[in-house]
Amino acid sequence: TQAPIPTYSRQLFDQITSNYHDNKAWREFMEYYTPYFQGWATRCVGRDDAEDLVSELFLRVWRELSMQRLKAPEGQGIRPCMSRVAGRLMTDYHRKSARVRPQDINFDQQIDTMVMDM
Repeated sequence: TQAPIPTYSRQLFDQITSNYHDNKAWREFMEYYTPYFQGWATRCVGRDDAEDLVSELFLRVWRELSMQRLKAPEGQGIRPCMSRVAGRLMTDYHRKSARVRPQDINFDQQIDTMVMDM
């Protein structure tokens, strides 16, 4: 059997899906879910990037809800849906972090190594 969905959580979800621009409902929604996803992100990527990932998660959730691509079945909470979005976000994060960006290269060190090899 499934655990009962907290009424408060479902009410917040229903509020934000009925009015995507309800700032008060979004603020409460984010306050409710941030601790859970902040802990998850910190475990996955460390404290430095966790806050940015959680912010991006809420942005993506808002975008998907506003485009009606994210739905929680009746009687279920939004957290499983958000977890799927978070999983895709983590995949994107790891793809981006695997790329070498010019600002990540220490050119002085590279030049010193090249000179030493000559």
